[in-house]
Amino acid sequence: MLRDLNILLPLLLVGGTGCFVLLLDVFSRRTPESPTAHLGWFSALGNLAAFAVILRKWVWGGVPLRSPFLQGVLSTDLYSLYLWAAISLFVALSSLASVGYDRENRVHHGEYYALLSFAGLGMMLIVAATDLLVFFVALELLSLAIYGLVALKRFSPRAAEAGFKYFFTGALASAVLLYGMTLVWGETGTLSYFQLGSLLPAGASALAYAGLLLILTGFAFKVALAPFHLWTPDAYEGAPGPVTGLMASGVKVAAFGALFRFFFVSGAGAAGAPFGVEPGTILLVLSLATLFLGSLVALHQTDVKRILAYSSVVHAGYLGLGVLALPPSGDATLAGSLPFYLVAYGLSNVGAFAVLSMLESRQREAVTLESLRGLARRRPLAAFALTVFLASLAGFPPTVGFLGKYYLFRDLILLSHGALTWVVVVAVGASLVSVWYYLAPVVSMYMKEPEEEPAPLAGSSAMTVALVVSLLAVLGLGLLPGPLAHRAKRAAAAVRVSGRTPPADVSDLSRFAHPTEK
Repeated sequence: MLRDLNILLPLLLVGGTGCFVLLLDVFSRRTPESPTAHLGWFSALGNLAAFAVILRKWVWGGVPLRSPFLQGVLSTDLYSLYLWAAISLFVALSSLASVGYDRENRVHHGEYYALLSFAGLGMMLIVAATDLLVFFVALELLSLAIYGLVALKRFSPRAAEAGFKYFFTGALASAVLLYGMTLVWGETGTLSYFQLGSLLPAGASALAYAGLLLILTGFAFKVALAPFHLWTPDAYEGAPGPVTGLMASGVKVAAFGALFRFFFVSGAGAAGAPFGVEPGTILLVLSLATLFLGSLVALHQTDVKRILAYSSVVHAGYLGLGVLALPPSGDATLAGSLPFYLVAYGLSNVGAFAVLSMLESRQREAVTLESLRGLARRRPLAAFALTVFLASLAGFPPTVGFLGKYYLFRDLILLSHGALTWVVVVAVGASLVSVWYYLAPVVSMYMKEPEEEPAPLAGSSAMTVALVVSLLAVLGLGLLPGPLAHRAKRAAAAVRVSGRTPPADVSDLSRFAHPTEK
């Protein structure tokens, strides 16, 4: 039991942080100047403590990755540790970006920071789940927390509309996902990824295949693949800025991390298709349609949050292609592009929405291109940071976003032996189109005169910390990507190993280590 608790310590820290923040809110004394600032700092510190524990487990090891209690339910392999580290960092940065924003936008409630940690706990459970039932319970924990956070601006009609639309589509996606799980269980008698991995590639029955398609549809809703993306712009626009940043970073990491594990370990991507169309082919079509529709609609947006919402849709298309980069036998260490891309994309988004959070207020909920006019003169650091984050999302060097796209396109070509080169050409075309709508905010900030009476910008030391950390990470990992890229490869290799013969401890993965680490 103590060994199990040691393995699950990062999860316990994140969940415990949410409970502690709730209790602290009840017994603490509030001040009019910063009624919940201490809660934001405690939330960030709790999640950073989980991040530090994860790094210790990765670097020094010595902690078993499996136990009889967790076997077949949760996989705490290097892939889980990698994504747990990203999720805990994104929750911490979102908590810091909320300090100051909460008072200005009247969301200074203790449950706000508690829900951030509970959402993080759901994300961490999703990426580690190796059973569809456990995955579904974790998904509902995440979804309920995010529903509350999206609609927490109680005075705002935008937030009420966003919360309703997100709840309705999320509930529909959960129902579709649950029905697909029912069909798969009825035909195979199991919901375990490992057991499905020995059944589905041999040939799925019509009902099992239909169940897989429903599960894929549920995932498509959650990750905003076209045509299931219509909830995204309204939900992103109405939610509080830091919450939108967490949705665009942590939730994307969790959803695509879980989709990659499910496709790989369960064999769903290679399932025998009784109707001649494999689930992988359907995912390819959805990803390409997402790139096209997201880019086309983003060109016509003037609200910056909606621009970034459709940017999130476009990047969902890239990440969907990353799921298809499933390595053949013997090439598992090549499949590190998706884990790397998830971190690169998440850091860029959480930083971009931290800047937009400075611009939101009760008087100005919408951050438009017009409201950004002359921002470089008023707040040069914020304008420079937003420019860097947008450049990373567009894929400009020397940011980490450029390397994320490079690794992704390289893996698609190498692992398909050139068969998906045409897909990479289409994706590069979509990336070129994205430059137009990413540059629009930059032009407003640097090349247009400011408004006659510009709205004041919210700010706090915590917001500045979140902004600087995100900025340094985006630029630093763009210049020195080696450590992150190497760990992303080892994380992807761990999924392959855990899908067949799960390792007993970290040392079993030493053959995937860099020569200097052996």
